[in-house]
Amino acid sequence: MRTLKPALGNWAGGDRFWGRDWELAEIANYLADGTSLSITGPRRMGKTSLVRRALEQLPAGTIGLFVDAASHEDGAELFAAIAAQAHGHQPLRARLKDRMGQLLSDVDLEAIEAGPLKIQLRAALAGPWRDEANRMIASLADAGHPVVIAIDELPLLLGRLLREDKSQAELLLGVLRTYAQQYSTITWVVSGSIGLEAVLAREGLTGLITHLRTFPVPAWDADTTVSAATALFAGADLHCPVEAASTVFACLGLAVPFHVQILVDE
Repeated sequence: MRTLKPALGNWAGGDRFWGRDWELAEIANYLADGTSLSITGPRRMGKTSLVRRALEQLPAGTIGLFVDAASHEDGAELFAAIAAQAHGHQPLRARLKDRMGQLLSDVDLEAIEAGPLKIQLRAALAGPWRDEANRMIASLADAGHPVVIAIDELPLLLGRLLREDKSQAELLLGVLRTYAQQYSTITWVVSGSIGLEAVLAREGLTGLITHLRTFPVPAWDADTTVSAATALFAGADLHCPVEAASTVFACLGLAVPFHVQILVDE
């Protein structure tokens, strides 16, 4: 029997990822059609884990980039992070060097690690960043491989920009929308612990995300909850009859994955 070790507060990867076969299949179909997505759902529903697993299961030849925008301050930092992730893939690295040679003339893309590269790129993109971002995204678009760029916690970044300078939030949204419409080889997936539409509705900016198809992530169903709870109990060296695992689902009412872990942990 498969066991599962709880990891409260973290995204679930590898053997800790549970269920979501239907959601993964649907996301794969949308991405194959070039449909950019906004992954929505209540907190702790496992959106980050789902997006990361979807990137792991991309078809051969498709490159997935994951960026966590939770701590980013502006568009320059976001695109520096995307470029830093792209440098880890040889086809993308070569195109970055071709298109952004002037910017990267003092940066050894072959040797530098993603973290330090992000810092150098952020410094280089200081000030008006759109032109360099345009060159960077164009380089990824013509690298000869489909690319999926996932931006987690984009609503947090936009929320900060809206509080500080609404024009910068509008600029970032407009740039992302243009890229999604202009480049058929790049597909975008955005997600966050708070809803993107909710953040933008207050400012009347939801028209800038109409290119994103909303994909809601539901709670676990009864079968998934029972199997996960059973595996969590087994991971703690506790025997759990099916009836007891079913009670976990009944007690919760709404089986948020994180809440299942908490209940079993308690």
